[in-house]
Amino acid sequence: MVYDLKQNNFNALGGINLNIDDIKSVIEFGQLDREEIFLHSNGEDGDTINRLQKALNVSNDNVLNGSVPPTSVQSFLEAKPNLTTVVISSHGVRFKNRYYNGILDDADSLGFNRNDTRSALASDLAKIALQVANELYRMVTGKQDPQPADLPISLENLTAEMLDCYLESAKCTLFRASSAPSAKLINQVLTLYVGVHRAPNPATYLTGQLLAFLTGEKLFEMNETTCHENRLVWMSGTNFTGLCINSTVNYSAAISPAFIIDVYKDEVGGWAPPTELSQSSGAAAHTYTWFSLTTYLLI
Repeated sequence: MVYDLKQNNFNALGGINLNIDDIKSVIEFGQLDREEIFLHSNGEDGDTINRLQKALNVSNDNVLNGSVPPTSVQSFLEAKPNLTTVVISSHGVRFKNRYYNGILDDADSLGFNRNDTRSALASDLAKIALQVANELYRMVTGKQDPQPADLPISLENLTAEMLDCYLESAKCTLFRASSAPSAKLINQVLTLYVGVHRAPNPATYLTGQLLAFLTGEKLFEMNETTCHENRLVWMSGTNFTGLCINSTVNYSAAISPAFIIDVYKDEVGGWAPPTELSQSSGAAAHTYTWFSLTTYLLI
């Protein structure tokens, strides 16, 4: 993504290309759980940090300037060192989740139970999401946030349903609603750690569909034929009978520039190819190409 931004080749909205110089800040969500919140920053923009600190009620001791962990934002900093960068996490200088983005980073290790109607993990994540969203709305528009300060129950339930989809089974209510009516979903956890070039990845596709379903414009008056004629997205909807969605969701192939640049010279280096890790267990050996579904906000 950063390479595409530097090359002015990252398609954003309406055919407009987004450039690395157009980005003022990058906010990334790292390891989050029910523990206290830390802000890791490069300290470039005190106002942004102070706003997030106040919104999330983070103590001064938990604001770690010059302590950006090894996350996706490091690629942005390498390309633009003065870019304001903040990583929101539940750990200080040491990682706490030993399995983060790994095969064992599952419902059991996170303490999530789909049958718990008042999931503490879902509640805490929903609060963080709401507080950050409201603060970003104020920063961008200069207006007060459009939602009340108290956590809406619907958002908490929505977060629990999303956790169910990613941690328990892809055959869940939200993935069903955001897929085509004829789609067949597997009753198992999606593999979030395997990526193969030119092979469709269900996790990527379903995440994009879910984002479109939650943020897109719902056109109830359109049927399937009209929806396709207008090049819009037809999905099941909450009643599973069909719904047309007009969305700005876009996909970008995460291909290492090492495979794009014809002559990989030293002056264009720094772009590593994917890393493969071979694990052996008994008579079986498995090879995984690791990647993560990273959540960050470009401002």
